[in-house]
Amino acid sequence: MRSQPARLLFAAGVLVALALPPVAGKYYTELLSQALIFGIFAMSLDLLWGYAGVLNFGHAAYFGLGGYLVALLAREVQGFDQSYLGYALAVLLPVVLAGALGYFLFYSHVTGVYFTIITLVVTMIFQLIVSDWYWLGGMNGLLGVPGFALHGPSGLGWEFDSEAQVYYVLLVVSAICYLLCRYIVRSPFGLVMAATKDNQERTEFFGYDTAYLTTIMFMISAGLAGLSGALYAHFSGFVSPPLFGLNFSTDVIVWVAVGGRGTLVGAFVGAVLVNLLKAIISDFLAVLWLLIVGLFFIVTVFFFPDGIVGTLRRTPWRAPRPLPRAASMREGGV
Repeated sequence: MRSQPARLLFAAGVLVALALPPVAGKYYTELLSQALIFGIFAMSLDLLWGYAGVLNFGHAAYFGLGGYLVALLAREVQGFDQSYLGYALAVLLPVVLAGALGYFLFYSHVTGVYFTIITLVVTMIFQLIVSDWYWLGGMNGLLGVPGFALHGPSGLGWEFDSEAQVYYVLLVVSAICYLLCRYIVRSPFGLVMAATKDNQERTEFFGYDTAYLTTIMFMISAGLAGLSGALYAHFSGFVSPPLFGLNFSTDVIVWVAVGGRGTLVGAFVGAVLVNLLKAIISDFLAVLWLLIVGLFFIVTVFFFPDGIVGTLRRTPWRAPRPLPRAASMREGGV
């Protein structure tokens, strides 16, 4: 249960998030909207890394897959115009891919450097495919993905054109994803995953199929990453091979590490902070901004190994409780 200062800090964060668009302006509102999408992506990795203890170095494969599926349907299928089918496939196909890959990896007890190599190879294969196949846009990617819209029956619909409208839509989607992930990690399934992370052999001794459970978490993580990729495709109107790249997979690891692994909220904090830092510094230092962001990451890892949110959660917020009256009288010699 949160302490009173933590509740106040959380409420203040919600109020700031709601009030940002009129204050931030168009440029920073778009930047924050992108950071929210990246926050969902980072949270999907945090589910796997922070709560299951599995670090996926090829997590961008699912993000890129979701983005490309939506872009292809918007381009090839007449009358698609952001139908719900695109989002369904953007979530379902990464889930199926993660299920097949997870079954092979976890039931074969593939761990350590071998797990890293296989996950890296998967995302590199996807990057090569979309780079070489012309009908997937090649190195130029796919353009013309429609923006955000909500379609209802009888031709009813709402277009979200302004930066503020898109920001609030993404804020609502982010909140829903966060609540869903929070429910998962606090459910009996999440508790067993936490036990598996701490001691897999002991968890198996109690009769749990840890390979099966880890595969399920892998699938949930991939589906959430695919959803964030679909949102990014509609937000940017463009997808390209670097979405599958090693650099992007590394970026999301940095976001989670900076914000705080195993916190969920830290994923958003890390994504927002790192992307804002990139945008602000790159305006002034076109060459050295990568070095400064790298130094920021190194300092955070060395001095705040639990991340920003993880460090704040371990800070003693609560004041010491007063002793019961009888105990205080004994200590006072009465």
